[in-house]
Amino acid sequence: MGAIEDIALDLIGGVRGGKPAPRLVELRPYLATDYMEDAARFILDHPNRAMIISGFFIPVPYKFPLPEGGSVETDGPPGAYFLGEALRELDFHVTYVADRWFTFVFDGVPGAEDYVEFPMAGFKESDDYSRKLLEEKKPSVVISTERCGLTRERRYLNMMGWDISEFTAKLDYLLENHPHTVAVGDAGNELGMGNFAPFIGDLPHPLAEPAVVPSTKPVLGRSSDWGCYGLVTALSKLAGRDLLPSGKQVQEFIVDICDRGVVRGDGRKGYEVDNRTLEEQGEVLERLRGVLKDAGIEVRRG
Repeated sequence: MGAIEDIALDLIGGVRGGKPAPRLVELRPYLATDYMEDAARFILDHPNRAMIISGFFIPVPYKFPLPEGGSVETDGPPGAYFLGEALRELDFHVTYVADRWFTFVFDGVPGAEDYVEFPMAGFKESDDYSRKLLEEKKPSVVISTERCGLTRERRYLNMMGWDISEFTAKLDYLLENHPHTVAVGDAGNELGMGNFAPFIGDLPHPLAEPAVVPSTKPVLGRSSDWGCYGLVTALSKLAGRDLLPSGKQVQEFIVDICDRGVVRGDGRKGYEVDNRTLEEQGEVLERLRGVLKDAGIEVRRG
């Protein structure tokens, strides 16, 4: 297996003793050995303009029946942002798209000025809006990370099986209406993970109602953020220069967005991403930077 993939999935040794997610281990054989580099090469083959989608709604307080509001999960914004920063270093123009629950996250963030709030609307209206937005922005590639995806029942389910459709804008059409797409996920209910839908229900650790919208190049990570960092590592190898953020940059970004209202996946406050600490974010980046060192690429201080 590829070294980048093993680190991003946390398959070798375990970051600070962590264990890989069983379903990810079961899905791994369905992807190419070097799926990170494959997806990175695909992105570089479609240069100039990237559209990055993210934002997974989390009800606050975290209970069912659902409360009237919430926020977005810590997994998603960091990976989306630092993937976008890497692409900007490669001369891409980056447009970020999310919905009203996410908008505050990138408010005032350098490099995220081209941000579009996708409206909360019906299926036809969302389809029409996505076509107009794609025509306006003209992305050469559309990338989604940690965004809840539509199921076969035309609804959005979180990992508790709660229906969060009324809180989730239908950004799926941005992938459906574009020929070149990449998606990062960690469970199977994320937008762009529809490639796994035909068989994910038959795995030893199944998902009964997965996301059904596929992507051209699906990418798996232990968290979607770690999947994005793996993708940046692969882009770095192909570009011959270190595009990864430092551990300190990622840690400070997570602290900042949490202080402004982003929450963990369980709706609680805390400087964690998928139950992984700030220190673990730094460790996974250090390991990925080791891949670049092994490839003879000069690395930044991580």
